[in-house]
Amino acid sequence: DPEATPFSRIWCCFEEGVVMLAARGHLASYRRSRSGDGVFGRTALQELVARDGADGRRQPLMLDIATTHPSTGEAEMLTEGLTEREAEDEQEDPGMGWSKKSDREESFPVGVVQSCLDIDVREASASEEVDKTRILNALAGRPLGSLDDAPKLADPSCETINQALRSLFAVAAWRQALHSGKDISSKKSDLPL
Repeated sequence: DPEATPFSRIWCCFEEGVVMLAARGHLASYRRSRSGDGVFGRTALQELVARDGADGRRQPLMLDIATTHPSTGEAEMLTEGLTEREAEDEQEDPGMGWSKKSDREESFPVGVVQSCLDIDVREASASEEVDKTRILNALAGRPLGSLDDAPKLADPSCETINQALRSLFAVAAWRQALHSGKDISSKKSDLPL
């Protein structure tokens, strides 16, 4: 959506965060706890996203960004990798898939990504405060019995997710920013990357 709502809602941040944690291997290290209270909060997440392409498992999840162009209403999408068709083109003619990806993403409205460069999962909103509490605790790897406790907002996992998402969005915006002539050279620029 043109307002980039998914980057300010906790359930969306949860999904984005799980993809980012999984891509960095942070979910795989959480196993059953020895404290006797059962399972770490991330175990179910780890099983859900056990995708690394190894041992016959599915390929890792990727985070794509879709919106409609504010002036044309046309669907626009930034992808973390190539689409299936672009991958086929890349196989047939090396460089062609990446060229088509570049052409496809050229008109993506950079303002949508710009609003994501300051994402902070700790500030995301929820219609039910208990959802936010449980999600932040699950992302922090708290034991299941502690998911309703006050979240530890200083937990490093929140900043790991924030930095991973910000870097993904910065890379996604970089080419569009250069193409549209936006200044990216400093924090005071049009698009501080």
